[in-house]
Amino acid sequence: MAYWARAVSVAKNATSVNGVVYWTSGGPGTFLPWPMDPGHLTVMTRMDSALDEFIFHLITSYAYVLVAIFVICLCGVWGWQIGRYVNG
Repeated sequence: MAYWARAVSVAKNATSVNGVVYWTSGGPGTFLPWPMDPGHLTVMTRMDSALDEFIFHLITSYAYVLVAIFVICLCGVWGWQIGRYVNG
């Protein structure tokens, strides 16, 4: 959950104009492997990574909440299955 909280914070430094996603500050930011803010220079920089654009759209559409819930449930099921297998 810490990842998503940080990613939402970083997404505030990006915007979409006519379907093209830009960082609003110079020096590109990133969402992976850990969200990092772009630089402090005020300039529009195009987002180069398709994966960063996908994560940005997940955040702006609030679909990341469903993804986070799904991941938590999936990990719970996997943990339960592994526990059943280990305990016989």
